[in-house]
Amino acid sequence: MAAAKAFSTLHDKFKFVYVSGEGTTTTPGMFTPYFGVIKGRAEASLLALSHQPEYRSLRTYSVRPAVVDTSEHVEVQSFIPQRDGWQKMAEGLMTPLLRTTWSSMISPTKHMSRVFVDLALSDGKPVDNVVGVTDEGRTLNNQAIRTLAGL
Repeated sequence: MAAAKAFSTLHDKFKFVYVSGEGTTTTPGMFTPYFGVIKGRAEASLLALSHQPEYRSLRTYSVRPAVVDTSEHVEVQSFIPQRDGWQKMAEGLMTPLLRTTWSSMISPTKHMSRVFVDLALSDGKPVDNVVGVTDEGRTLNNQAIRTLAGL
């Protein structure tokens, strides 16, 4: 919140892209994971902030990638922390399995990063006519990100 407030004074229409995550919700239920509750609060707070008169130049987007996949993004490979033990084994088994069986839940970094940058460089208008966009055209779930990426 502090960053969004501070950055909003830098430009007439400052676009703030908050990377949240699939599973986040602004209306949590009994079984919502804790991260989903906390990130949902952040999303709601950012959207509300953009409606306050003193932050009228702020244009917020919350993006909700799912399983982040760096396998085809050579440029970032050296920056990815190396996993060990169970994490390495689980990631090595689950990501390829999901890529094959549930590809709609994969968020390839090479494609999603382009969508995030495009949002930051956009005119700041709400995203419309895309399935998976909610909250006044300001929250994009993984399906919307994949659609905008052409996947």
